[in-house]
Amino acid sequence: MTYVGQQPSTTFDSGIQDRFTGLSSNTVTLTHDISAETDILVVWNNIVQDSGTYSVGGTGNKTLTLGGTLVSADVVTVYYTNKVMQSINPTAGSVGIAELNVSDGSNGHALTTNGSGTLSFADVGADADNYFQSGLSSKDLGNGLHVKIADSGGSVNANRGAIVVEGTGDHGMTIVGNNAGQGGLWFANQSATDAGQIDYNHPDDTMRFYTAGGERMRIGDTGKVFIQCTQAPSSSVSGIQLADSNSASKFGGGSGTTNQNLIVFYNGNGEVGKIHTSGSNTTYATSSDYRLKENVNYNWDATTRLKQLKPARFNFKADADTTVDGFLAHEVSSIVPQAVVGTKDATESKTNVVLNPVGDIAAEGITEEEWTQGKADGIYLANSTWHSSKDVPVYQSIDQSKLVPLLIKTIQELEARVKTLEDA
Repeated sequence: MTYVGQQPSTTFDSGIQDRFTGLSSNTVTLTHDISAETDILVVWNNIVQDSGTYSVGGTGNKTLTLGGTLVSADVVTVYYTNKVMQSINPTAGSVGIAELNVSDGSNGHALTTNGSGTLSFADVGADADNYFQSGLSSKDLGNGLHVKIADSGGSVNANRGAIVVEGTGDHGMTIVGNNAGQGGLWFANQSATDAGQIDYNHPDDTMRFYTAGGERMRIGDTGKVFIQCTQAPSSSVSGIQLADSNSASKFGGGSGTTNQNLIVFYNGNGEVGKIHTSGSNTTYATSSDYRLKENVNYNWDATTRLKQLKPARFNFKADADTTVDGFLAHEVSSIVPQAVVGTKDATESKTNVVLNPVGDIAAEGITEEEWTQGKADGIYLANSTWHSSKDVPVYQSIDQSKLVPLLIKTIQELEARVKTLEDA
């Protein structure tokens, strides 16, 4: 029989009682006369019996017959009062801590069972409400909620441990919503509920990033990235669009038509170049202020150097049907060094690389298994190749605009020679 409350004691501080042990039948003789079954309380092996499960009779109703079979190990205690203890059938929702007669201890205690129907409040440890695990020992990362699928052996920043999701291999966290809604991660403070946001908008499949309550970047459904705008830059929209595979990257200054810099380049010496627009054109400028220069010399021989250049016509291997005019970079490097980047026949060693069909690096740091799966997933071309170690070329490049000063100086020298002949 189950019971409500704590396990009954075997003795009481008050009240007349009979105690029977070593029984061989279900009938015992009471010490005192009673008028009916309701005058006694029968406890069999510490279980309070309902008065309907036993009967009394004989002289003075002293013969008690129990509704069951007793063995010698059983203990039957009879209390001669219905005031010491009574069973109840509580109404729904009426049983609280006082009725259960168990202490709730302190915050964090949980209502538990011992497996035999006994309810009690127990201290289940500090991890009970901030740790979820699958067959593992205890919370060991972060200072808040720790969801642990497997022990990674890793660690977390002490200031970023409120929620830790831990596992090995591929795992993570998913925010699920319907096709018409948004899923997001919001950052709040005492001044704003939307100080920062990362939202995924399901209707148009865009990922949106917010700071200070305003949208700052968006990734479109085809892979376009919009920075400081939510659509392509134009004559009325300022911002940056990084292209997908079907369109160009765009940089826009909005509706203004005054001079402005769209991109400025810096290194350790400061500003070294810019892309500048005016009302009608674009200038690709490199630093050239006189205040940055010294040892300025206007008298040097340009013609001799120009005659060493070897303009050629050729096609690129990747575009066999197009013939162009130009130079071979290494043939220019000794004449106008600042026009060429790189060294002739340079290579570098790479590990775990994927090469496209023409031998260029498509990806690096990729295991063979990842490459095989990537081909199946369409990430890498079917005719790409994987190499655990590969010496790959580092190609030279040329900025032909750096030849302009040499050309102009040569023209000036030629003009001077022509004038001398004309004046002779």
